[in-house]
Amino acid sequence: MTKYFYILMAGESTSRIGNNLFDIAIMWYLYKLTSNSLLIGVSSGLFNALVLLNILTGYLADRARRLIIMISVDILQALLMLASSFVLHSVTVSALFIIMVIFLSKLLGVFFDPAEDALLPDLVSQNSLSKTNGINQGTQVISQLIGMFIGGSLITSFPMYFIFEINGITFLISLTCLGIIMHSNTGYVPSASVRKKAKLFDGLNFVKNNPGLLIIMLLAILINLVLGPIMSLDVVWVENVLNGSSFVYSIVQISMLVGIILGNIIVNIVKIRIKQQIVMSLVTTSVSILTFSLFKSIFLTCLMMLLMGVGAGTINVTTYTFLQHITPRALMGRVNGLMITGTNLSLPIGMILGGVLSKLIGVKNVFLGGALIALIVTVVFSLSNVPSLDIDNH
Repeated sequence: MTKYFYILMAGESTSRIGNNLFDIAIMWYLYKLTSNSLLIGVSSGLFNALVLLNILTGYLADRARRLIIMISVDILQALLMLASSFVLHSVTVSALFIIMVIFLSKLLGVFFDPAEDALLPDLVSQNSLSKTNGINQGTQVISQLIGMFIGGSLITSFPMYFIFEINGITFLISLTCLGIIMHSNTGYVPSASVRKKAKLFDGLNFVKNNPGLLIIMLLAILINLVLGPIMSLDVVWVENVLNGSSFVYSIVQISMLVGIILGNIIVNIVKIRIKQQIVMSLVTTSVSILTFSLFKSIFLTCLMMLLMGVGAGTINVTTYTFLQHITPRALMGRVNGLMITGTNLSLPIGMILGGVLSKLIGVKNVFLGGALIALIVTVVFSLSNVPSLDIDNH
């Protein structure tokens, strides 16, 4: 891996910490400002719906230089945060102002993500893709933990405009790192002929014509649908079924995040074929859900959440590594845009379905149903014959 990959990780880890502390602080601030749970729920749903735009922004990432897109977004994000901080410091603002700031920030992020994912293969060799994705996804989880902790701490001690300023500064740090990479002339630059020939649905057609990629993307979406109810109903499970405290709930949450980090590490240590890696990850995830659903134990719940995170972490790294390995550079933005859209939509859909079904059949049966679906998917996938997946995971 080149030094520019580590420079990118340094900048993005900083801005992710800023984003996560901002997200937790701003939603808390909005609720304190309005005391309206309906407004919070509807706003969060609308912000999540922006993920649909990744199909379009992925197309843009294939038509323009990806670093230019990322630098432009960081400049606009920094300006948005610092200008909003000035407004907050100067006058009393309404809930509508806060919602508009959140919306604009989320909208800019939709332009950034496909460009970043498409840029990564340009900074490393083909042989380093698995390690690259492991580091990238591991730092995302760590940044999330740090950002949530800092955000929760700052909101009780500092005014909101100060948090806007911190987030703006993290974007400036990211911008500096991107400027260094830009100066090195690193990164894919589409030619005029490529830009002219580029079509919006070329990425979708490429996925449809590559059975291995199509199957692995559908698997990622299905796993997110299964994990959605668990991630939204785990608080109900801890409080009502396990009779646990808020501390137990935090340990359950941390267990899964630690598991994801371990999965990102394990996938780069164990050298087996991609299909075998995915089957092992699916089995680990399925058995983990089934075990903690059947036994009302705080220890088993935490342990199984850890193993579930390991399964999810290995699947994520394997999926993105395979995608980057077979996708042409000219299509990387559109294919990544499809992946981001599918996985980011399936998780909240799973959460909604889990919430509705829990009222009808109970939380335990929802979890058991998810385990059963995951086991069926595992068996079907293990019996499938897809030659393109029968290669080494490195």
